[in-house]
Amino acid sequence: MLSKKVFGLMCAVAVFASLIPTPAVAEPADKRTLFTFNQPVALPGVTLPAGQYLFRFVDDGHKVVQVLSADGKQAYGMFLTLSTDRFEPASKPEVRFMETAHGMPAALKAWWYPGERIGPEFMFPAEQAYRLTHGVSRVQG
Repeated sequence: MLSKKVFGLMCAVAVFASLIPTPAVAEPADKRTLFTFNQPVALPGVTLPAGQYLFRFVDDGHKVVQVLSADGKQAYGMFLTLSTDRFEPASKPEVRFMETAHGMPAALKAWWYPGERIGPEFMFPAEQAYRLTHGVSRVQG
């Protein structure tokens, strides 16, 4: 049986431990990020007009990205991605574009969440990737 002093000490430690502030976690699990584009942006199978969009992961493995309107009310697509890495962690949300032909929309290649070295890289269908980089469709023959 515990003495009253030991029991009192244990209660005091428990109360004290509950008063220690813990840092708030600001990072949402889905790593949602708002991006604003001032020109049309191509993603696999879709071209978004200039505007603000919410990017977020919809799976625990961070392989599927969903793109929504800034208010989250309209979905523009869900995209299967591959992981891509960089030398230094991103200090702020960052996107990288692929090189496209003159007159074609900017094509989003990858994005990184702040503090991350690994981010999702979008996988474009072959025909769309060719059209974006060459400005024409491939001729079947």
